[in-house]
Amino acid sequence: MHPILKKRQSTKEFEAFFKKHSKTITITKEDTSNSFSFDLENNSYYFLSGLVKVYIQHADKKIFLFHLPNEKAFFSSLLNEYNLKFQIEILKDTVILVNSNKNILKWSQSSKILKNYIINCYQDSYSAMLRNIQELLHATLEDRLFNYLKLTSTLLEESEIVISIKELATDLNYSREAISRGLQKLELDYKIVRKSRSILLLGN
Repeated sequence: MHPILKKRQSTKEFEAFFKKHSKTITITKEDTSNSFSFDLENNSYYFLSGLVKVYIQHADKKIFLFHLPNEKAFFSSLLNEYNLKFQIEILKDTVILVNSNKNILKWSQSSKILKNYIINCYQDSYSAMLRNIQELLHATLEDRLFNYLKLTSTLLEESEIVISIKELATDLNYSREAISRGLQKLELDYKIVRKSRSILLLGN
């Protein structure tokens, strides 16, 4: 299953710093396509509510990593030693606090609590990526596809998901033809019902 990053409890000091020094932004799915973009090279983000997907951008291809949960999640590329390019996609209207990486680094030098919090968040992200790799190596296409659909259904709190074959192919790193065959198999097994623009999970 594509993991949800553990909701690590932020310390009062960490959250107080963000609220005091950061800019609050509300983003919708429409904003990301029109005007808003995440500047992960220069800023760190503290998610107060909402739901997003995180990708690595490589050339003209993006690789799905994980979902960030719907409250109090920290995401930053401060420890990005390989200079990976990240992309964030909004699934639900999201409220975030934004602060510069320079400020975070400066403050963490004098705060062991903040420094440890950032390291722990990095470890959570790394563990999530390892679990994705583990599933990629050992799970069948149908299992990965059904687990992904179940997770998405849980996160969106909807049994009927509006999602395209193209998006599934991108996130699971399969061809569209393979995804179509996988969906057909799941439908024959009475796990889903495919509609023109959505997928209904049965038994949810």
